[in-house]
Amino acid sequence: MPVAQICLNTPLPHLDHPFEYRIPEELAEDAQFGVRVRVPFGARRRAMDAIVTGVSETASYPGRLQRLKTVVSPVRVLDPEVWRLVGAVADRQAGTRADVLRLAIPRRHARAERDWLSAHPEQESIPSAPAPPSGAPRWELRPRTGCTDLPDDVVLAGWVTDAIQPALAAADRGGQAILVVPDFRDQAQVCAALRILRPDLVVCNVDSRQDDADRYRTFLSSLTGAPAVLVGRRSVLFAPAPRLSTIVLVDDGDPSYAEPHAPYAHARDVALLRQQLSGCELVFCAQSRSTALERLIEVGWVAPAPAPATRPRVIPTSLIPEEGPSWRLPPLVFQQLHEGLRGGPVLVQVARATETEQTGAGLTRTAQELGRAFPGIPVMTASSEQILTQVPAEPALVLATAGAEPRAAGGGYRAVVLLDAGAVVSRPKLDAAEQALRGWMNAAALGAPGCTVVLTQVSGRLSDALRLWDPGPFAAAELQDRRELQLPPAVRWFTVSAAEGSLTEALREAQLPPGVQQEQVLSQAGGEQVSLRVPYADGPACAAALSGVLRRWSSRRAADRLRVHADDLESL
Repeated sequence: MPVAQICLNTPLPHLDHPFEYRIPEELAEDAQFGVRVRVPFGARRRAMDAIVTGVSETASYPGRLQRLKTVVSPVRVLDPEVWRLVGAVADRQAGTRADVLRLAIPRRHARAERDWLSAHPEQESIPSAPAPPSGAPRWELRPRTGCTDLPDDVVLAGWVTDAIQPALAAADRGGQAILVVPDFRDQAQVCAALRILRPDLVVCNVDSRQDDADRYRTFLSSLTGAPAVLVGRRSVLFAPAPRLSTIVLVDDGDPSYAEPHAPYAHARDVALLRQQLSGCELVFCAQSRSTALERLIEVGWVAPAPAPATRPRVIPTSLIPEEGPSWRLPPLVFQQLHEGLRGGPVLVQVARATETEQTGAGLTRTAQELGRAFPGIPVMTASSEQILTQVPAEPALVLATAGAEPRAAGGGYRAVVLLDAGAVVSRPKLDAAEQALRGWMNAAALGAPGCTVVLTQVSGRLSDALRLWDPGPFAAAELQDRRELQLPPAVRWFTVSAAEGSLTEALREAQLPPGVQQEQVLSQAGGEQVSLRVPYADGPACAAALSGVLRRWSSRRAADRLRVHADDLESL
């Protein structure tokens, strides 16, 4: 009787290893790699959900094996490459495979599955992926600026048309591409661009906001290996793309790419792991450059992009002494807004939606002030709560918080003003300056050719990076500062927490590599926490050591609530 290796659907770390079950003769045809099954488990033989991760003729366990209870579905929802990716992510993050699988495989919907099986009665073997284009397998892409008008009243940010090109090339080679974007608005405009520009192309829109049926249909449609582009947020990196040829990751510095659930893997790291497993090409498309990407470029792992052919005209108010460094709305701002409004809409980026002591006026108050200064001009506002995706080409004042800026028809905005820039940089976060530059460059990139961008309250290397439209020197200097302070991304950073009085014992039991530096143990609500600085060379060993103690404590010391959070920048 053949033997199935299965992964249990449970978050308990001590159960994160293969279990073996005998496959009854009546289930042998369907009990294949990647299918959902139910198995009896524990002394009470209660039924548990699991996935088959291997089938063999003999068992490694010498004792008597239990039998599979049932095959839930014959559909192979787990791709072999995705299973290897699941293991790589779990190992890197000191997490469990079951936690990663929940990110990779959506909830089953029986009716959607029946429809798919009717259309695909034979799950045929899929040919291997086409070879990626020659050249660097991992490279940076600096996209164009401005906005593009398409039919159906669709306005795209300039980066979209550049980001989809490697994905389209992959589909034209007969392969599949994964295109990862930070938020739903980006996802919508990428899908709109593909629908309009390539109506013949299969596009799988992997959207967590879909109901269970639609989400599962999208998932099933990617199983066949047909040429397609899979578009989504961070979880799309786990999608089954058997003929994967290209991954495009847009704006890798966006904070939304950090997975908030265990095992807390960043989309950038998942993309790198999948690229290594599949041999596909990986493209980092962004206006700015994250310090993490700068590290990859410096070690030769990613090829840097050449300087873009065009760039916005940026004027920092710090270079004009008569403007007055303390003025929130200096005369230059009004001058550029007035000139821009002659030809179309202008964009004003505001630091916050609401008023605070740190940033001063927010979105509403600034809109009122500028509305009084420019009577008769329409005023529009956009934020994470007030979503506005695009504006017409007519003159208008468009005020938005960072990341919420709408696209402008007619090629883009005629002027862009970055207000309260000094307040954005002074936020008490490790990556405050990096995130500020990313937000400014993304906003400035929405300007039309010839647009003037005004930067207020900031000077030095941040101002130079925006003015020269070259984030490389800033990212390199920022990375060097992190190296001197031994902070991410110069090192890996693990946060370990446990009940009061048990953390020291856990760390001693873990036997961490000698290169790991331990910060001071801090008390927190209901327990203790410590941060670990880990050289990249010691990262695998440290993750394995922490994972081992997690498994042991999960079975014996549940009351001590041991937790590991890899690459936890919020703890800084």
